[in-house]
Amino acid sequence: MENDSNKCYAGLFNFDSLEGTEVKNKKNEKLGKIEDLVIDYKEGKVRYVILSVGGFLGIGDKLYAVPFAAFELDEVVGDCTLDIERAKLEEGPNFDRNEWPNFSDQNWANNVHSFYGMQAPIFWGKIGM
Repeated sequence: MENDSNKCYAGLFNFDSLEGTEVKNKKNEKLGKIEDLVIDYKEGKVRYVILSVGGFLGIGDKLYAVPFAAFELDEVVGDCTLDIERAKLEEGPNFDRNEWPNFSDQNWANNVHSFYGMQAPIFWGKIGM
């Protein structure tokens, strides 16, 4: 968050201020970087942060859809924290950058949220565009 276009205003961030942000755990160990966000356009909420872990320049990395509520964002410093051990994260549900999951699949959502100790939102039907 180095220039005026990449700032937080009263808890509101623009995507540019989050994309590429390094995510660490409570032990200050690097977990990965924010790659993307998944937005529930019907509810107007960010549902998942796509976290890129490992690899080099996006090659050989794994992607993790982490529930947005699992993150802590420091709006003053721009730090992003996820309270999980790196080894535990790497055991979690992940996907290849060429085969993204169906984020509206209730079973998939239940599995991901359960892994992070959270309750999944209820999706009423499939999201179609």
